[in-house]
Amino acid sequence: MAALDERARPAVGALAGGPRARRAPGPRDRAHPPLARRQRARSRARERARGLPHADDLLSRRRDPRPSCRDGGARRGTRELRRAAAGEPAAEGQRRRDLPHARVAALVPGALGVRRRPRRAARRAPRAAPARDPQRPDRERRRGDGLRALCAEPALRQPRAAGARRRAVLVLLRVHGRVLPGPRAVLRRRDRRRVRRAVGAGVAGQRARARAARRPRRLYARSPTRRVATGRARGVPRAARRGPARLTRAARCDVAVVGGGPAGIAAALAASTAGAATVLIERDPALGGNATHALVHTICGLYLQDTDYPQLVHPGLPTRWAEALVKSGGAGDPEVAGRVRYLPIRPPAFAELAAQACAKAAALTVRLRTVVDGAELGRGPRETSRLSLRTASGGEPLDARVVIDTSGEAAAAALGGADTAMAESAILQRPSFIFRLEGVRGEAFVGFERLRLSSSVAHAARSGGLPPECESLVVRGDGRPGSLYATLTIPPLAGRTFEPLDPDYLAALRVRAYDWARKVVAFLRATRPGFAGARVADWPARVGIRETRRAIGRIELTREDVLAGRRRRDEVASGSWPIELWEDHRRPRFEYPRGPCSIPLGALVSRSHAMLGMAGRCLSATHEALGALRVIGTALATGEAIGVAAALAAREHTTLASVDAEGVREWIAAHADRYPLP
Repeated sequence: MAALDERARPAVGALAGGPRARRAPGPRDRAHPPLARRQRARSRARERARGLPHADDLLSRRRDPRPSCRDGGARRGTRELRRAAAGEPAAEGQRRRDLPHARVAALVPGALGVRRRPRRAARRAPRAAPARDPQRPDRERRRGDGLRALCAEPALRQPRAAGARRRAVLVLLRVHGRVLPGPRAVLRRRDRRRVRRAVGAGVAGQRARARAARRPRRLYARSPTRRVATGRARGVPRAARRGPARLTRAARCDVAVVGGGPAGIAAALAASTAGAATVLIERDPALGGNATHALVHTICGLYLQDTDYPQLVHPGLPTRWAEALVKSGGAGDPEVAGRVRYLPIRPPAFAELAAQACAKAAALTVRLRTVVDGAELGRGPRETSRLSLRTASGGEPLDARVVIDTSGEAAAAALGGADTAMAESAILQRPSFIFRLEGVRGEAFVGFERLRLSSSVAHAARSGGLPPECESLVVRGDGRPGSLYATLTIPPLAGRTFEPLDPDYLAALRVRAYDWARKVVAFLRATRPGFAGARVADWPARVGIRETRRAIGRIELTREDVLAGRRRRDEVASGSWPIELWEDHRRPRFEYPRGPCSIPLGALVSRSHAMLGMAGRCLSATHEALGALRVIGTALATGEAIGVAAALAAREHTTLASVDAEGVREWIAAHADRYPLP
């Protein structure tokens, strides 16, 4: 009794007192003695008939008068509950509004010898008593709903002592709602068909709790097959029931950019600056693409050719990017190579500038070390594209109105079923392997010494002093004393076709290129006096891929467009670099155009999916035209153009092809100073 609620002590004390416990007469009883005597007489008659003198006032909320039961039977108008036999479960009440709930005596099988007659003569035959479990005690057994049922034996028919304490607990269920932790938890998690009706009727004083216990909970959880399993609790796999069930909601954005190279960085910065919620997805641990991981140390395509001084071509982000690199010390002065100019840079400075700019962008979220392994691309403004992202912690979806593919290999376009193309393996441009050397004397690579060095390496490769794969070597200084970058263009693996989309092939090619580069360094140390103390300071994380798969757009740029310098009214960017094709690893093939050519918006929008854009090496161009448009300077320009177009399309709820090209050009010219660049 000490463990019971303090508020229930008066009620429990009255229960323990039995039939002789009487309350003191109140003012109403003194004012109307005949009426009080009649009420007490009726109460005693009910007590003798039911054998439960102390729980009627507590259990009943109905204030209507009840007739006397002089014949020792139950009240009129109630359904009779058959007394349970020894070892038989208690009778179950029916959920009907015209019947009162089962009383406390019905929950204690065999207690007080209660007998009630049925309302109808016809009654379903009772179930056979279950077989007795020899491992359980004789006096009790565990029922399926978690409550304890007592067996009907003569020793338990006494209405006082232990019986009173058992009924007191049931009274607490009704009056104070103090359900023990064990049965309450069972009532919450059991299915409706597992909760006994008699138990539900016993706690039906608080109907909300009883109904909640009976109502099956509908669970939503991920099954081992990655499908959403719905239904009752017993229908969910065990692994899903261990933790809290939840639905994985897809993150939403206006523009999703796949690929964190120069084109992807420009597209993400432009879209976020134009007001679109943007997500930039990069599989590597740092931004920058080949400029960071392949040690590409020049920005080509920024300047006009055949000029007396450097003249920038692009008015927007490419110019701001070059100025920021020069200001931070990550780039030198423009250098001349024949008829063209390029900007020498330091790859770590390029990566640092990209990280700082993307971190300062207000509406931009960068997802590093994230791979896109699935895509459902929308074909209209009312369709949402969904990307399936995979990280070290698992997979998650991402919904976007517009998707921009700047992966360099048209990964999102291919996964989403968009139209793509790739040149034959025999004419695909050969990759590069770039490493940095330190400890070189300055006069060893100044002026014509660079040409003499490349010529000596090529002669050694043709004469057998070096492997034939080392014939093409180009060196450039990086602005620091005694430091230079060496670029080795490498052929495919012997006996195998060039497969730039196969990661195993690229890994094997990098291992072979590493061996070739070590042999070149050893040759320079032995033959060139200025390289006697040279050592390798940086190795690339991967080979530099120049060409792979590309998307097919509404307009495809051709070799004739580039060489003729064709200009269009729907121009959003331009290309000024000549056609540079490394179809042979030993030497490139150059074709110089008459002037800059236009890059229309149609070349940056997918032909099959109107909400898919592309930039960089993924834009729509032929094999020859891509040799001029794949460079970093042009990639920055095309990325900026498609980023602005994507933000306008998301804001106006239209397709990329419906965006006005003149509006894109005007936005680029007017908002170039809004980028978060130093």
